[in-house]
Amino acid sequence: MRRRLYYIDNLRIFAVALVVLHHFATIYGATGDWYYVEGVPDHVLQQFLLTLFTATNQSFFMGLLFFVSAYFVRSSHDRKGGAVFLKDRLIRLGIPMVAFYFVLSPITGFIAYRMSSNDSPPRSFGEYMMAGWGRGLGPMWFVEVLIVFSLVYVLLRKWRGAASGPAVRKPAPSLATLIFVIAALGITTGLVRTMFSVKDWLLVAHLQLAHFPQYVLALWAGVAASKHQWLEALTARLGWRWMLFAMGTIVIGFPTIFILGGAASGNLEPFLGGWHWQSFVYAMYEQIVGVSLILGFLGIFKGHCNVTGKWVSRLSDASYTVYVFHPIIILLVAWAAAPWQANLLLKFTMLSLPCLVITFALGWLIRRIPLVSRIL
Repeated sequence: MRRRLYYIDNLRIFAVALVVLHHFATIYGATGDWYYVEGVPDHVLQQFLLTLFTATNQSFFMGLLFFVSAYFVRSSHDRKGGAVFLKDRLIRLGIPMVAFYFVLSPITGFIAYRMSSNDSPPRSFGEYMMAGWGRGLGPMWFVEVLIVFSLVYVLLRKWRGAASGPAVRKPAPSLATLIFVIAALGITTGLVRTMFSVKDWLLVAHLQLAHFPQYVLALWAGVAASKHQWLEALTARLGWRWMLFAMGTIVIGFPTIFILGGAASGNLEPFLGGWHWQSFVYAMYEQIVGVSLILGFLGIFKGHCNVTGKWVSRLSDASYTVYVFHPIIILLVAWAAAPWQANLLLKFTMLSLPCLVITFALGWLIRRIPLVSRIL
């Protein structure tokens, strides 16, 4: 029997917590799009720090989640068979996605509407629902992609048949290979952004294609790493090397690009896409940092966080529920804190830990509901 990889569970908890804080930071002025934004920081340095946090997150955290999700696809498929595997994925992923679109997203949108609207009298939730406002996938685009990926994987396995074969350990990609992959990924991302800006979302699918080169690679890498046991070669020492390299790149690279690219004046458009040098340089920077952080966290968590316990197990069990429900919860936290007139960076800093505690606690409680626990 394959031993439990507790560090992968712990990485999932960590990545979901970053998703929560990422969106929470956007409420308080980090550059980005969210249901509700409380305001713009008073000073450019405050917005720089908030945006540094969210930009660093964006460079790797969804890629990490895709990698972790894909890592277990092969073993699950082999254990259950293609039909049962796909059925289970449609239940676990499809039902929450549909529920979010028709119920949770309108509730989230209505809360955001009440937080920001000056309508007198304000519209009721019934009016809001009847008008069809607020429906959307929101962060569940991630689940949507996993459903498509699962379907494609099952079809490919059926087409290839026995050619997929058992797991065979092969050498992990060399440093030279990783450097080449990062460079190719940066160039590809820059080219994609000449057609799809970071601000562009596909209306129906709600996909941000500007980030998809990394996501596609992460899905492939997760399956390949599982089949060829690449993570066996990853150590804490290697993880720390990648982490230190990423931190150095962030400390030097982000402010340099920020200042030289004209972002200090508030003009972010050239960074978001098109045939601008800022877009290509930032795309390369983003992939250098993102891949380095993914490798860094994988190694560090494997070496130092391959443990579990009652509370860690509860956090792991609740992580998917937190991902589904966090938009509503963090908006309610922000609404409760709205009367506190304080610096936005200070509010984010002081409220982040309580927000995480509340979000995971409620996620754990929601999952204890019998019907919900069978899905989430």
